[in-house]
Amino acid sequence: MNAKGFRVNEEKLPIVYSNGYNITACGIEKLHPFDSTKYKRVYEDLISDGTINPSQITEPKPVSCSELLKTHSIGYLAKIHCLNPCSPCFLTPILEVPVCLIPSCIIEWRVLRPMRHACGGTIVSCSFSSKI
Repeated sequence: MNAKGFRVNEEKLPIVYSNGYNITACGIEKLHPFDSTKYKRVYEDLISDGTINPSQITEPKPVSCSELLKTHSIGYLAKIHCLNPCSPCFLTPILEVPVCLIPSCIIEWRVLRPMRHACGGTIVSCSFSSKI
């Protein structure tokens, strides 16, 4: 068991993935130059060509606000929803997508939660790599 509480099967490749990584927000994600669902496509390609199988995947949990406080200020996290409803206009330049008119609950659900999931995956992946 690693530091984050994940059981590691030594016979598996240490592959970390969650469907929770993929950002979809009623099509607005297509306004960003980066593909926000590439994670799903890579996973599906690896499964379909037999490179990996689903039993090899370790699925991370999203990071918590207390974990984010280790690297971000309370003020910043308050503006991106960990402590209050997020401020869409504050997020627009960060996300590089015009989200000012989208309700904060949608941004939390479809954008910020996937980002916290990806952050959790990064932490788990780093934990695995430190053991290699």
